[in-house]
Formats: sequence, structure tokens, C-alpha cells
Amino acid sequence: MEKLNIYPKQIKPIFINKSMRHIDKEQLLRKALEDHPKDEVGILHLLMLTLNVLEKTEECIVVSDRITPLLNDKFELGYIYHFQGKKYIDLKNEDKAIEHFKKAIEINKVMEAGMELASIYKEKLDWDNVIKALDSIDSIEKEDKLEKLFQKAYAYYNLKDFEKAIVYYKKCLEIEPYQNGVLNNLAALYGDLEMLDDCIETFVKILKTNPDDAATYYNIANTYSEKDDYQMAMLYYKKAIKLKPDYD
Repeated sequence: MEKLNIYPKQIKPIFINKSMRHIDKEQLLRKALEDHPKDEVGILHLLMLTLNVLEKTEECIVVSDRITPLLNDKFELGYIYHFQGKKYIDLKNEDKAIEHFKKAIEINKVMEAGMELASIYKEKLDWDNVIKALDSIDSIEKEDKLEKLFQKAYAYYNLKDFEKAIVYYKKCLEIEPYQNGVLNNLAALYGDLEMLDDCIETFVKILKTNPDDAATYYNIANTYSEKDDYQMAMLYYKKAIKLKPDYD
């Protein structure tokens, strides 16, 4: 929310005064609303942030509801709706949270709102809506793109659409070739599908950046065992046990 540029010059010092208690800032900002009606938007925003620090969640939402009709800028409005969605999560009101996250996405495709919305549906095991939420947002930063693709792959896996899950895990690897979480999930999926050579190849990639990962050596050994290649299985079991003797 700090990106908003609507703070009145005469009021902002109240908010940034580190020596002042937040409860006192709240009272001064409420008084400022009466004294400076032309600066209502900026004062309300500072009041909303102050109430947030004070963990007065319901009052925070009430104040933010006063702000939204006064805003014309889509960027500012989108982030206010996203903020409200998070507050409704704090109140454990998922329906209201979903409503406000959807508004944030509709107005400004707020990345964080889309991820929050996908997270709610994920907890509900509503994988189709997880994918819809992720598809409704634009990701610009590398880490955001990776997270979005990873979550889509995981959703498709839970929908038993393994072909698409593989596609999206591979898209993740185009961005970050040695991302261990992605490689582990993809290797496990190959194992489930009995694509054992692909499974081993994927696990081996983990060792390039984590050569002392005993669990990966153990997983490779198990996969070779499934291929009835006991010589290679024993080789990797020995490497796993050398790094972690309790595998014995």
C-alpha cells in the first residue's frame, strides 16, 4: 500500500512520527478528517494503515470501504481491494475475501490477489478454480512466473491431468533449470507414471546443485530397483548410506 501517492503534506508527519504511539496517531487522524475534508482520501488511507498496525481489523475494513468510492485510479483501487481481501482472511470470512480478491484482479490484475485467491481454492481442494485464479493474473517478475507455473502444475497433478502437469513443471524449469522443488515433483510424477528413465534423469539433475542430498541418492536407488537394475540400485544405496547412515 505504500505505493499510493495520496498523502496530504500536513498530515503525513503524523504517520511517520516513530515516537508517537499508534493509538495517538489514530485519534489525530480522525480529528484531521474533520479539519481537512479536502484531504479525505489521503487521511483515510493513513488511518486505515494505522488501524492495521493496531490490529483493529473490522474498523480497518470500514475505513477502507470509505476510500474505494473516492478512488478513480485502477492501480490504487486494485490494491485497496487486495488489502481488504487480506483483512477478510484475518477475520476468517473466505467468501468476502474471495469477493475482494476477484475485484482486485478484475480492476488491475493484482498478482498478489490472484495468488491469495488460488491459495484459498487450494485449501478447498478446488483445483479448477485454482487454475482459473492463476490464469486471471499477469506475472512479470521471474519469481512470480515460476510460482504461478508451479502452482498450475500442482493443480493439474491433483486433477489427474498428468500430461499438463508435466508441461507446466517443464515450463518452470525453462525459467529455473535446477529448482529442486520442481525437479522433485516432476521426478516423483515420472515415477508414478512408471517413466523410470525420465524419473532417474530428473533426480540426477538435483545432484548437480546438491551433491550431498542423501534423499535423492536414495530415490534414484529405489527407481533403479524398480527397473530391476540392482547393480546401479546398490551403487546409489551405498552413496545414500554414506551420507546418511540411518538409511541402512
